[in-house]
Amino acid sequence: MPIIEKQWTTTVEQPVSIETGGVHLKGDLIVPEDVFGLVLFAAGGEMSRSSSRSRRIAREFENQGLAVLLVNLLTPDEEEENLDTGRFRADVPLLASRLTAILDWVDRQPEFRDLPVGIFGQGVTAAASLAASADQPSRLGAVVCRSGRADLAGSALAKVRVPVLLLTSGADEKLVGANESALLRLCGSLRRELVLIPSTPSRVDEEDEIEAVADLATDWFSEALIELC
Repeated sequence: MPIIEKQWTTTVEQPVSIETGGVHLKGDLIVPEDVFGLVLFAAGGEMSRSSSRSRRIAREFENQGLAVLLVNLLTPDEEEENLDTGRFRADVPLLASRLTAILDWVDRQPEFRDLPVGIFGQGVTAAASLAASADQPSRLGAVVCRSGRADLAGSALAKVRVPVLLLTSGADEKLVGANESALLRLCGSLRRELVLIPSTPSRVDEEDEIEAVADLATDWFSEALIELC
């Protein structure tokens, strides 16, 4: 049964719950008018689906005609445990399997079956986004990863075929190195790029950083997904 039984005549936003592996993942679905693609926004860690920074990026997607499904890949209890122990930070197979389950849910919605899909992953979900792309090459049109250990996707990196944009702060040398390593291993992707975002400690400049991420990610998805329409 369709989640929303009507044509899009204005922006629609509603909560969703997706069951996988005995847990229910909470999400928010945002669908604008004249939608031409869907971005699965894989949230986790400090950048939860309800954070102002996540919402700022999602709104930019929406403004360009992209539907957005923001989903926390960890439950609230798992988020707390991750903060204390970091247990889920490197559990790429678990997070990738949850992304696959979410893609299955999207496929069951008649309104979205014909839309090209991209994944936006950040932090703990970045490597999982790439691993899911490697496992589901025919279902995805693009991936953008922000401020995450993309290298943790391991051998899956060589299997990725879709355009991949890696975004990270130029001030974090460890993350820069990890993403440079991942970029070299994305040998199966004909279009791949690493962009370093200037980062400063002030609040105003943090907002500028988020705006830069939103603009770059939107351009990447728009160009890659519209080609598949």
